Amino acid sequence: MITKSDIQEFYSYVTTYGLFRGVFAADQIPDLGPGPAWIIVNTAISSTRGEHWLVIGVYNSLMIFFDSFGRPPTTFNTYISDFASRYSWYYYDVCFQDSETEVCGYYTIFVIVRIAEGYSHWDIKRELEECGNSDNYVEQQVKATYRKAVERSKLPSLFGSGICVLLYVLILSIAFYLIFNSTQMIRSKCNPRTYSDYAMYDDHMMDID
Repeated sequence: MITKSDIQEFYSYVTTYGLFRGVFAADQIPDLGPGPAWIIVNTAISSTRGEHWLVIGVYNSLMIFFDSFGRPPTTFNTYISDFASRYSWYYYDVCFQDSETEVCGYYTIFVIVRIAEGYSHWDIKRELEECGNSDNYVEQQVKATYRKAVERSKLPSLFGSGICVLLYVLILSIAFYLIFNSTQMIRSKCNPRTYSDYAMYDDHMMDID
């Protein structure tokens, strides 16, 4: 099963434009204010081993609840059900996850990423219903998103290195140009041409004729 550290690492690379507010145990759910805000919550309390991951989202007086097994918030412990009682709430009433798998963490990450991308709850529900094996689907989607985000994070440093190289080459080119021109000017001053020099060339050319 995905750990709290795994989820935190994922969101250290993947932006949600301020929507994602963290990962919490059931007894540590924070006040989310008016939102919009999304958190991932474990059904276990902080002093025990993790059990199952859920998603809670808040929009003013509405709470959105996602459990990959399709259960409402009132079926969980008092920490979760009491939090839900502060709001009018909507939950995904479809069981997506197979009871034999441990991919609940992937589902929670997937849902919040889709929300951050502008998907509606109906869009997410339809996507999960139509994707075939949703357990495999969400895992692959999350892993692909993570890989792309990590690759993008490397681009600024590579781009910065490339700029440094270009600047270095440009400076060397300018320096060479200035040195070359200075040398030519010194040579001209040390060996000035006179009118007689040019006249000599003219006479020589006339002799050829």
